[in-house]
Amino acid sequence: LQRNANEFLSNPVRLSYEQRHQASFSGYWADKLSSALITLLKDAGYYSAVLAQAVIGTQLTFYDLVARTLADVVKASSRLAEQTRGLLGHMLVFAGESAVTVAQMSYRFIRWVFDKLLTALYRSARQASDQNYS
Repeated sequence: LQRNANEFLSNPVRLSYEQRHQASFSGYWADKLSSALITLLKDAGYYSAVLAQAVIGTQLTFYDLVARTLADVVKASSRLAEQTRGLLGHMLVFAGESAVTVAQMSYRFIRWVFDKLLTALYRSARQASDQNYS
């Protein structure tokens, strides 16, 4: 597992929206989504800025900050908008929302996708915790 995570983190990952249904709720895809987000932020030139703002701390949560950044990226470049669409599509399938189509990519929509993703992760962690204490 550690080797796979390191492999994804050291190599750029760009996800195609058309291939989003390949995603599933698994550790493999969690690592791949993390790497795709890092790749997108690096491609857009925002990776260092997001890290710096996250370290400094702001009124925004980390996910608010990333959602705002991605909304800006979408407006700035059609190529990066398509890369963002691929990431969001895979995130939705990962979170069990495969019927949702990524059309408009506003801050509000991107933040909603992060909420769905986090809800799926928290639910899984809670189920694992409940099983360990049963």
